[in-house]
Parts: sequence; structure tokens; C-alpha cells
Amino acid sequence: MNPVKANTDEKKKAAEETWSSFKQRFRAEWQPVNVVREAQAKIEQIRMTDRADEYVNRFRLIAMDTKYDDEALMRFFREGLPESLQTKIMLRTDGEPETLDEWYKLAIKYDNQYKLVMANRKKREPIKPKIARKEKEVTVG
Repeated sequence: MNPVKANTDEKKKAAEETWSSFKQRFRAEWQPVNVVREAQAKIEQIRMTDRADEYVNRFRLIAMDTKYDDEALMRFFREGLPESLQTKIMLRTDGEPETLDEWYKLAIKYDNQYKLVMANRKKREPIKPKIARKEKEVTVG
């Protein structure tokens, strides 16, 4: 057997083992100890800050790891919505949504409608002309 080849094979094997052990150590060090509990803490704190579709996407990603049932998730989702959007959804003529997907769809629908109304309102607002005033000349005499 060629000593150079044997030495190279040993180095490759050592490098592979090192990489494997490194990955294991990295995961153990940087992954949350309790993924479920961390997800539950996040889902209880998440709030809609800008657009409903972004909120829904963030909520869905976190919800996958919580192990909560849909009833609990609906409560957390609703609580994360702005109060005005919660009210609009809950007081609709068809009644309160019964599924989590309905909550998602209605939040996005009503948020998009609101954003459209606000954009149209801005277009219709008259432009207020700014009046430039001349300063009075004062002579000291």
C-alpha cells in the first residue's frame, strides 16, 4: 500500500469526522434548547406592524412550531391585529370567522381595502397652496 495515499485517506476521514462533529456541536450550541417553548413565546408577542399579508406569513412560520391547536392560534392571531382590524372582522355581517384560514384571509382582505381607500383619499385631497409672505422692511433712522 502506498504510504502517501494512506496518509491522504486518513486526513480525509479525519476532516469528515471533524466536520460532522462540528455540525453537531454547532447545532447543540446555537439551536434553541426548547424550540416549541420559544415558538410559543414568539407567537404570544407577535403583532401586525405594517401589512396583514406580512403578518400572516410571519405568524404561520412561527405557528408551525408551537404545537398549539387552531383555537389557541386564532386567539393569538386576533390579539396581534390592530384593534380597528379586529373589530372590523369580528363585527362583519357573516359573523366571526370560525377557522384560522378565514382569519388570515379576512385580515388580508380588509387591510388591503383600507390601504386602497387611504391611497385614493390621498389622491383626492386638494393641494393646499403655500403662500410665501414677504417680510416687512424696517428702516432705522
